[in-house]
Amino acid sequence: MKSKRNQPKPTTDSVALQEFLKSGGVAELLGVSERTVFSLRQEHELPYIPVGNSIRYSREAVIKWANGRQRVNRTEGEGESRGKHHE
Repeated sequence: MKSKRNQPKPTTDSVALQEFLKSGGVAELLGVSERTVFSLRQEHELPYIPVGNSIRYSREAVIKWANGRQRVNRTEGEGESRGKHHE
């Protein structure tokens, strides 16, 4: 009989180790309504995984998606003074 010590260990990047959320969990994570989550999914904006008759969302994928959508707001007047002289 072979020793268990020689068997490879499971990797940590396994799908089984990911955290999956339902629509309510995604809504809470993003601070939006479940209706907004549904709309984003229907518009193919939000990554999701069909599981039988259900929909699940990878927490990691949702966070990456949200981080990729961040916008930087310019402060009022920024960019307006280029090429102009103030007196």
